[in-house]
Amino acid sequence: MNWNVTTNLFETATRRRYAVMDALIRDHAARCSARPGREVHDPELAAISARATAACTAWEIAYLHWRTGRSTQRGRTHGVRELLEDLRGKRIGLWQVMVQNAEIDQRVWLKGSTGFASLFPDGRRPFQQGGIDSRIAAVAALAAKLAEIPAMAHVADLVSAFSDRLTNARKSQQQEGGSRELRAAALEAQRRAAALVLYRNMARLMEKYAETPAVILTFFDLRNVRNPPRKKIPAAAAGTGRD
Repeated sequence: MNWNVTTNLFETATRRRYAVMDALIRDHAARCSARPGREVHDPELAAISARATAACTAWEIAYLHWRTGRSTQRGRTHGVRELLEDLRGKRIGLWQVMVQNAEIDQRVWLKGSTGFASLFPDGRRPFQQGGIDSRIAAVAALAAKLAEIPAMAHVADLVSAFSDRLTNARKSQQQEGGSRELRAAALEAQRRAAALVLYRNMARLMEKYAETPAVILTFFDLRNVRNPPRKKIPAAAAGTGRD
């Protein structure tokens, strides 16, 4: 380990590595709290322990919120994807069949007719291709058109209900995405704060145990600080793989 005293290696070693910070701060707080139990008359160790415990508690709360938000976001994203798959694979085909069967004696809505083309000018493409929001808009537009045609009341209800489900799922996904960004910012702030506490406590312990420096290392698990992982993936990709 090449330790530069002007660099907080607790901070640099935990960048984009939340699980490492979690292990570091939890371990340090536990070791600090155990030490004053054997040296109850040492106010300096008690102060170090109190600072570590407070930082650990703040970190644990922020880390829990961040991980919970990440799981929720994944679940809501999965829900939107499932609805879009249902739209692409089954729903749009069913709706087109129902449209063609309406007033079938008059053949007004059969595929190839003017009526059918007015409802599906681009066929199934807008419902099966393009971005999420463009497909949601296509469903909403179809629901609005069908609602204006009395003969399409039944299929209009089905399309409208699906449109509401899809729109609400998308809104929920986007809202959770914004909340997760706030939680990520809060977690990053706590990571930096925890790294600063680790740095300060080490400095204080260095002063206290200057004559017996080996004791300092009993307060920390420095394996991840000594041996940070090698970067094997592009920086752009690393942003999606946090612990």
